Amino acid sequence: MKKSMKKLMFLMMLFGLIIVVSDSVSAQNVCSKEVDGRKVNLEIANATGKAFVVNFVDHNCREGRSNQKIEPNEIFKGSSHNGHAYRVREIGTNRLLQEIVANPANPVTIVYAPPSDSGSTQKTPPSNPNTSPTNSNAAENICTKELGDKLINFEILNATEKSFTVNFVDGNCREGRSNQQIPFGQKFIGKAYHGHAFRVREAGTNKLLEVVVVNPSKTFTKVGNVTAANVKIGPKPTLFELVNDPNPMQGFLKTANSVRKARNLPPLQFDNSLNQACQWLTDVMTKHNQMGHNPTAFVGRSTPQYAEYVKMNDPALRMKHFNFQGIPGVEAAGMVDTTDVSEIGGSAILAWAMSNTHYRPFLSMDGQEYKYVGFGYTRVPNTDKYYTCAVFGNPKP
Repeated sequence: MKKSMKKLMFLMMLFGLIIVVSDSVSAQNVCSKEVDGRKVNLEIANATGKAFVVNFVDHNCREGRSNQKIEPNEIFKGSSHNGHAYRVREIGTNRLLQEIVANPANPVTIVYAPPSDSGSTQKTPPSNPNTSPTNSNAAENICTKELGDKLINFEILNATEKSFTVNFVDGNCREGRSNQQIPFGQKFIGKAYHGHAFRVREAGTNKLLEVVVVNPSKTFTKVGNVTAANVKIGPKPTLFELVNDPNPMQGFLKTANSVRKARNLPPLQFDNSLNQACQWLTDVMTKHNQMGHNPTAFVGRSTPQYAEYVKMNDPALRMKHFNFQGIPGVEAAGMVDTTDVSEIGGSAILAWAMSNTHYRPFLSMDGQEYKYVGFGYTRVPNTDKYYTCAVFGNPKP
């Protein structure tokens, strides 16, 4: 049991964008080199708040001078070759902002203002973690801008003590509405393109908490400043409440209700639609060997699975697809590492219920009182690892 509990984990990975260059080209070498003759449709976006120029650096390290001014929020577009080098300089000061080596794997670069540049007018997400942006009207005007076709993995951590939603804002400033509520301590994990914008709103009040613009230099955003130490945490379950069962579904439900009974909480009931929704997610997580609540983050837009995953991209959509007739609730994803099948269900529930964040719906805290639950698990082939999922719901009033 110790072995399996030690290996229980929640893969909330922070992904960053790494600029990859050919082995024969170093990003530190700002002189052009001929690598393989491949063409690169180079794009350099100006997110500095000031105009700049993009100067070509030849094979002898001599820097040319460009007369093409790239204004803020504009994009330099040019045809280059793999290994050719460029220097981006601020107009007026001639300050070197960035050195770029053309590479077909990463043809798009966003140039941001240096931290010391207090004069930048770049629109960035608000920094105050507790309140709406100081100028909410300005925040409402931050909309998606297409700055490139490279997907970026990003995360938004909820440190507000209340649930929030993350809503996509399109290029016309039209805001979508997400049904996925992110509880305190959990992360929204998504994948979007350079310049895509999202508004974070408090669930219930719809209060604007933060505007997040996706970019490769900031892939993690924390909304709020509440820590687990500030939050009143209820009684935690113990390993003695683990219920082993050769049927992992029953092991999960028995363990969950054992934990709840010890705290005078009513038992949860399985709902078959919720079970199917979770099973679908664990099958997909296993197929791609990735954990998350948004399957579109596992694949690119050009893949055959993308269209299917769009229709199933959050818990509420999955519940609707499998005909859940009640009110959708929150979802938990995890992984169990064990050689004992009878431990899968119980170990999964204990890992969630003993965590610093996921225990809330299992223990009916902060208003998360649910009647129905679904559970799913799928083994990763040729391993002792199982992706797991639990999702909650309530009957309609």
